Amino acid sequence: MKATAKSTGIEGRIVNLSSVAHFHTYPKGIQFDKINDEKIYNDKMAYGQSKLANLLHAKELSRRLKGASNYLLCRAEPTSQGSDTGNTLLTVTWRRQADAGENDELAKQLWDFSEELISSVLSWLWPETILRFCDLSA
Repeated sequence: MKATAKSTGIEGRIVNLSSVAHFHTYPKGIQFDKINDEKIYNDKMAYGQSKLANLLHAKELSRRLKGASNYLLCRAEPTSQGSDTGNTLLTVTWRRQADAGENDELAKQLWDFSEELISSVLSWLWPETILRFCDLSA
């Protein structure tokens, strides 16, 4: 994405949408060791976990893209603009996100877990290909 933006002169955008549901998740935030455990599955907690994962992914991506132009633009109406990070727009009111959404280590752990999971699937599909994820230096 950085290489494309550099070669075309057109700024890229990554859009994440989350919700206050990230407050309603499992006690540890993300259940890495029990991600597919049907015994503890709770639909509301699992949805909250997915929304927390959205926030953590954006947080880790922002860290990895350090030096790029990272900002949040939220439009509640055509003329309103705001720039803030780590908050959620809720009925035109800013609200701090859950503590788990501020956890840098959890964000990195989620990124690493996702890389490992994706790599295991893709290496099975294309074993002759050496996969390198998240090379954001280009």
